[in-house]
Amino acid sequence: MYRTVQDLLPPEGAQCYSVCRAYLPVEVVHSTEVRNAHTNEVVDLWPTADHVTVKSRFEQAKCSLVATEHFARIKSSLGSIVIPLGIDKIVAFGCSTISSLKDDSVVSSMAQHSLALMIRDFLVDLYGEHSRTIQCYPENPFYAPIDNLVLSEAGFTIIDDLRAFLEVDETSVVIAMDPDIPVRQIVADTARPAMMVWNKVRVSEPFGTTILGI
Repeated sequence: MYRTVQDLLPPEGAQCYSVCRAYLPVEVVHSTEVRNAHTNEVVDLWPTADHVTVKSRFEQAKCSLVATEHFARIKSSLGSIVIPLGIDKIVAFGCSTISSLKDDSVVSSMAQHSLALMIRDFLVDLYGEHSRTIQCYPENPFYAPIDNLVLSEAGFTIIDDLRAFLEVDETSVVIAMDPDIPVRQIVADTARPAMMVWNKVRVSEPFGTTILGI
């Protein structure tokens, strides 16, 4: 489990601050299982919707989100800067699941995945005859099999966080809207991507970072 620099800084007056953990940017933890006391079967704590439902919901959300003012502003911003030739991959960190049963719990995840596809399509149109295949690499440790299937059908190639960092170089676009891992700090020390996209953050909150809207 990674900890961001904001988590490492002692929040003023926080009761949970511990000197023993103050300088530990990485902690080793293990997952546990919850089993039914009578059948001993593993209980699924995060049930997912079926393939047809998730795919339909993602397609609808993608069409709706691309038509919003937020996405229009992002496209306008992309069109106002000089983008180098040669970008061939988009690496998106911590995008979360799109397969949750609850529609309201996947809105942000749908938006982040749609953003990756929108940037890919924008670059393809921008490059024109010079365009090459642009891969979309989303990373999230909690993808369910349904996530992998639907996202693969949408044009994504699922990778784990270790490979995701290895894919970041000068030919990549990095998307890190609200990850649990310190993406910006790690990337700053290891690579110089062509472009990075993240949420505006405010660090004045007493318990760390507040993430402002996409």
